[in-house]
Amino acid sequence: MCKYPLENDLANGSSNTMASGLNTGILYLMAIPYIILMLGGYFFFKKQIDAKVKGWRDKYFPAKQING
Repeated sequence: MCKYPLENDLANGSSNTMASGLNTGILYLMAIPYIILMLGGYFFFKKQIDAKVKGWRDKYFPAKQING
């Protein structure tokens, strides 16, 4: 349904704005669910991520000890 008009548009030598617009739309539709899943995973595992970062920071960059 979409393939024929795009092939016809490209075969006639007209600018491929319709084809590039369709490709851009497909990329947006494909990328948005992945972005939502990544954000949801980050907020779901935020406490665990923060604990691991704090442990790593304390191990490799210990706080300076105050003598006195």
